[in-house]
Amino acid sequence: MYQTEQIDTSKLKPFPIREIRPAIIERIKARIESTGYNPSRPLSVVKQNGSYIVADGNHRYEVIRRLQIESVPCVVYEEGHDPYSLAVNGNQDEDTYAPMDLFDWLDVIGRLQDEGLTQEKIGEVVGWSRDKIQKYIILRSQIVTEVLAFAKANQKGRVTINVTTGTKNERGVTSGL
Repeated sequence: MYQTEQIDTSKLKPFPIREIRPAIIERIKARIESTGYNPSRPLSVVKQNGSYIVADGNHRYEVIRRLQIESVPCVVYEEGHDPYSLAVNGNQDEDTYAPMDLFDWLDVIGRLQDEGLTQEKIGEVVGWSRDKIQKYIILRSQIVTEVLAFAKANQKGRVTINVTTGTKNERGVTSGL
């Protein structure tokens, strides 16, 4: 169950599901400075011990924090809701400034795996099949950490929703993850 409330931003806490992208922060900041905060895009938060974990909207939250906006509309989920599931579902919204890309998925799956979740449970959290999770775990295990960090730091842009991820086999045939 959830409800919509205006929440004091001092009660909001970020949920580090993925890295905050500076370019996205600048785009959102420019928009909010020119037109104000859009109340039709509330943050999705999970109530937890008197504060609110921002499950979806961490880029917006960072801008709100920087601009010292005192309160914002939030969709509030009671304690017990899984912030990972809310974050993943929210980041699949076609209107998001920063859709989840390969690096984000590898990070999320890695965090969930590090927390001790099984492939099946990770699949339930992100809404994927166990088979797809297994492929991402294999990919994550085969990428050297330094290569992944270099690629993330030096990429010119992010993958768009319309790009298919995949790998090539020894014959050059691409198969999607």
